[in-house]
Amino acid sequence: MPMPTEDKDRAAGEDKHPDASRGPAADEQAGPKPAAEADTSGANPPAKDVETSAATAPVDRSQSPAGTAGEDAASSKAVTLGAVLLVLIVGGVLVSFAISKGGDEPAHGKRAAPAREAPPPASWKEGEQVDVELTVLPEDKENLACASTLDVAGRHCGFENATTPWSKPSEAGTDDDKHLLKPYATTGRERLLAAGLWSEPALAANLPPKRFSVKCKYTIEGRVKGPNIRWGKSGPWKQMGNDWFAGVLSGCTVSGS
Repeated sequence: MPMPTEDKDRAAGEDKHPDASRGPAADEQAGPKPAAEADTSGANPPAKDVETSAATAPVDRSQSPAGTAGEDAASSKAVTLGAVLLVLIVGGVLVSFAISKGGDEPAHGKRAAPAREAPPPASWKEGEQVDVELTVLPEDKENLACASTLDVAGRHCGFENATTPWSKPSEAGTDDDKHLLKPYATTGRERLLAAGLWSEPALAANLPPKRFSVKCKYTIEGRVKGPNIRWGKSGPWKQMGNDWFAGVLSGCTVSGS
């Protein structure tokens, strides 16, 4: 029997729209949509954008303990090295100055033992003449001085004590080089008081600019007990603990001339 027209139209509608007859239950059974069809309009950015932002974001290293400690160590090392170099430079300058000054250095910039530790030679005797080689600086004419109230054969120190110049009358005058005793050191480190060195003809000519030695005849005329000695014009006085020979120099020549 032929199908009624109404039934044919209904069947044709179902063929054209097959999902219309499934209903809500069919949608539930079909499960969730594939991930590719998920809604991407939410607020969370894609994972790739998050990674890119994290990689390009600046990193604050100012509070890194390791970096701060390294910088502090480098700064401390630089300061220490600078201090060491400064000490070495200042020490070298002071040593050079000490070598170039001071009348009590025997020769070649080498400082002798303190005068109080250098007793007079045992072989020397009063009244005899001995050969000596003195070590001096050009300025020792003004630098060297002794102090004592004693005189030997009319020769005396420039001072009676550390603060009082010689005040006793003298026929030759208190500043006459032939009668003014001064302290000297020999190249063999003997200590003695002598007059007459700077009035010798050999020392009237041009002198070497630095320390030099002078060979002389030394006539021993007596002793001065425990004199005060000054090796520099502005230096300290030193009280000697032993007697020093005193006399006059003659026949001097500058060593090497």
